[in-house]
Amino acid sequence: ESLLGSFSNKAIAKEYMTHHWDHFITKQDVKFLADSGVEYVKIPIPYYAMNDIADGEPFVDGQWMYFIRFVGWARQYGIKVWIDMHTTLGTQSEFDLLAGDLQESTTCQHWINDPEKVNRSMKAIKDMAQSVMNDNLRDVVTGFGILSEPFSNCPADKVKKYSNEALTAVRQIMGDDTSV
Repeated sequence: ESLLGSFSNKAIAKEYMTHHWDHFITKQDVKFLADSGVEYVKIPIPYYAMNDIADGEPFVDGQWMYFIRFVGWARQYGIKVWIDMHTTLGTQSEFDLLAGDLQESTTCQHWINDPEKVNRSMKAIKDMAQSVMNDNLRDVVTGFGILSEPFSNCPADKVKKYSNEALTAVRQIMGDDTSV
């Protein structure tokens, strides 16, 4: 169920999510991770975190500034970060309940066969990679997950094409030493 199913409007949903982002992970949590020997953290981020929300979509943005805050704490405690673009518009995964589509789907066909949805996914990857560079996060953000858990029935040739394009885009922006 989307946030709009739980809240009467996006302003209330945004207020709720802002409270969540403010309090879910704290600097003390990051210190605990470092003290426990954690060296890398993978952070799931939805494609719409970069403000790509069309009219009628039930999502709210604002996550990126909290990602920046987390990366600052990770830098302070010597932890490296991987971005994990955890959703695509049109559902690429059977495991993500809010995989970016407004309809329930049992295949990735609503994503991989729709050029607009694939292009929006690719734009999100490029925008996140560029923001890593613009926000001076590259010393901490060393990896980028480009597609989370695609359906096993996704056409392999199309996923490979998407993956190769995303790999090229991330490395052109963040550098050839970026793990993808």
